[in-house]
Amino acid sequence: LTGVDEYGEAMTIGEPGDPTVVVSLAHWCPHGQAEVPRLAEWLEQNGQPEGVRVVGVSTAFDKTRGNWPPGAWLDDEGWTQDTMVDPSGSAGETWGLASFPYFVVVGADGTVVKRASGELSTEEFAALVEAAKATGAATETTGTSTTVVP
Repeated sequence: LTGVDEYGEAMTIGEPGDPTVVVSLAHWCPHGQAEVPRLAEWLEQNGQPEGVRVVGVSTAFDKTRGNWPPGAWLDDEGWTQDTMVDPSGSAGETWGLASFPYFVVVGADGTVVKRASGELSTEEFAALVEAAKATGAATETTGTSTTVVP
């Protein structure tokens, strides 16, 4: 998945060799509003997981709803992870977004290995990180790519 981050810089998620936990968030969703501070605190206490990238996708923008703009909300909550900007929601569609927040574990080979949705406990989030770690190093490239256009 390619697109841009909150600073307009190119960003890619799911490259082979890069096990990743992707967290898709909508600024107006009450579940995401509860989840982001919990995950930010977990990441602050535990540090970046060794061998696993944790990234956000800020999606489903709606200027008429709370926590606008999304980047300021994420900053206020202490979210320091790289975050792709996806105003239209096309990134979520790529990985089967069902609700917010939505989690996707991308394995080292670039394929989706696990999904979860809704508020997760820190233990459930840690299990997603472990699922990403368990994919090991990539040996071949598979799958397709999608470009997110802000």
